[in-house]
Amino acid sequence: MAACAQNGFVRDLEIDYISAQKVTTVEINATVAQLGLDKVIFTLCRDITERKESQRKIQELETRFQNTLENMQEGAQIISNDFRYLYVNETVAQQGHTTKEALLGKTMMQCYPGIEKTLMFEKLKLCIEKQTNQQMENEFVYPDKSTAYFDLRMIPIPDGAFILSLNITTKKQLEITLRQSEEKYRNLVENSHDGIVILDKTGKILFANKNEAAMFGTTIEAMLGKSFADFTDPENLPGAMSIYKEFFSAQAKDHYFIVAKGKRADGKIIFVEDIISAVDYNGERAALLIVRDVTERKEQEEALQQRNEALQRANKLMVGRELKMIELKAEIQRLKNLLEK
Repeated sequence: MAACAQNGFVRDLEIDYISAQKVTTVEINATVAQLGLDKVIFTLCRDITERKESQRKIQELETRFQNTLENMQEGAQIISNDFRYLYVNETVAQQGHTTKEALLGKTMMQCYPGIEKTLMFEKLKLCIEKQTNQQMENEFVYPDKSTAYFDLRMIPIPDGAFILSLNITTKKQLEITLRQSEEKYRNLVENSHDGIVILDKTGKILFANKNEAAMFGTTIEAMLGKSFADFTDPENLPGAMSIYKEFFSAQAKDHYFIVAKGKRADGKIIFVEDIISAVDYNGERAALLIVRDVTERKEQEEALQQRNEALQRANKLMVGRELKMIELKAEIQRLKNLLEK
């Protein structure tokens, strides 16, 4: 009251009254007034316990939210309507290879010259001006020309935009490496001198390279979706089906090597060597066949076998004739001996 008497008033003075059961917070406003010949103090007291408790809870929530933002693995930032950094957590500073102090209060253009020409900035403008959520994968180029990739989620707020940024550089690098590996594998398959074909468990052709199609006198498009039986000599089909059934059974071996007769689109029969192994194709077990045309070699082998058989027959004839000559000579000698007697 001394302060009220000295200053003539007291505004928004908060006093806690502590009892055994609880603490009551009272807000006091007092004014010195003249009442007749006396000066009096008019006092207005208001119980603000609930208001103070609400403020305390709000403060706790704000502190908890602040701590959550600061400890997130994702970057969290608030950008004003004029693209100024109002808030950034430590992760954002690390992602930008800078410090929080170097960003706060400055515009994005000041911190990262040229950013206004990027797709990311266009998305951010849309988010702020049109009040729409935006999401994108952004390649960020640092001043030293190194790059990083971030998944960005932009959410409009009254003061501008709230942005969450997740570093996905490792994921993107793996995707790039995988894509390059797939391209190398595809080139290897396409340029292989052997035919390469992938079949599902029913025998349907899922994939064929150009050499496989050329070997059977057709096109890749004409092979896809057909059964391997359509390109197998009917005489060989029962045996081929038996091996294929075994390949998809529990008793299957890791690899199979067979020599079979294939049937070209023009009906010509060719000899092929097949190496069959298991492969995962779209999450399902499939058969990978490496196919080689050995028709010329088989024809040479058959021709050589025919020559060998002919030589064996001729040799038998020669041996038989030689034996007969020996017998004839022996008989002549025997007769000569009889005549001399």
